[in-house]
Amino acid sequence: MAHADLEQLRRAFRDVLGENYEHEIRALVDGKAWYRNDIGIEEVFNLWIARSIESALDASWIFEPLRVSERKFLCEHFGIARPEIIGKSPRELAERLLQIAGLPVFRMTGNRAMLESWQHLLSLVNNDDDDRAAVAARQRAERVLRKILFFYCATGYSEEFIRMLENPGTLRVPQRLATELKNSDLERRARITNLFTEDGWADLGFLALALRKFSERLLEAHALHVSGAQLKLYTAQEHEAFNRLGSALQPYTHDRPSKQESKKQDLRDALLEIVAALTTMIARGVVPDEALVIETGISILGAVFKISFEAQTSRYFRSSETPPVGSVILVLSSTNCDYASCNWVASPW
Repeated sequence: MAHADLEQLRRAFRDVLGENYEHEIRALVDGKAWYRNDIGIEEVFNLWIARSIESALDASWIFEPLRVSERKFLCEHFGIARPEIIGKSPRELAERLLQIAGLPVFRMTGNRAMLESWQHLLSLVNNDDDDRAAVAARQRAERVLRKILFFYCATGYSEEFIRMLENPGTLRVPQRLATELKNSDLERRARITNLFTEDGWADLGFLALALRKFSERLLEAHALHVSGAQLKLYTAQEHEAFNRLGSALQPYTHDRPSKQESKKQDLRDALLEIVAALTTMIARGVVPDEALVIETGISILGAVFKISFEAQTSRYFRSSETPPVGSVILVLSSTNCDYASCNWVASPW
């Protein structure tokens, strides 16, 4: 991704806003803790851009100084023709504009949003929309398990995962994965890791048991968390929560007359257990979070990068390699403070 050309952005807003440029930009930040009337307008503009990138929940912040009727003029300044504008939502249009301008698109689903999405499923069940909740629960459960497996395979543990698959015990390995295991070339680990970015080939039962066996394998290998502590990835109790969800979902996909009276309550109970399990895993520091890289550099401790999380908080982390500015990553740190060491990988989602 190219770095933003702030001068081009400034010219674009000056052209669109005309004599109202200074007034509109200052009005956006009036009342902010850092703002003073004597700060020059160009510095105010730069700080508005920087603070918006760090704290905005979506790309629409770029349109804040403009009336709706003026948005098309800003888009045209960056080469987005009017026929391209038609049919796009404000958010889609804003994301396209940011990409052209060299600014990062803030579109992430971190751990906070993930837990909120599971709480939303509980509200659906409570409002008698349990059929829709069941469909979404399966998708989300498979997604979170694939994300965890992808992250650990991508950050140095893929060989342990492959060794577990070569002696799977009661685990039934899907054909797609079994085919990759047979090919023992140098790219096998990367191909198996990248499988977890794809939908459809692995079901909830396989993913839950695979993560449990993988976790046991890591314990046997004395694998360490990035903090240096023993890595306790996925406990038997957490595995049981996903098993219960799988059982609770069966009456929604198969004809189970004996479960018609209890299936809604079973699903509610299973969702509560999933929320508890994921909350515990996040608190234990084993579920990678999603974040936007907004800065890289060198500190007294070595290479660092600054990331912004979905909750409008930011942190500096240390790593032997820094991710590209503007990229969205999955990251796991030793602890939640500035300059903590971390493992990271580019988010494939």
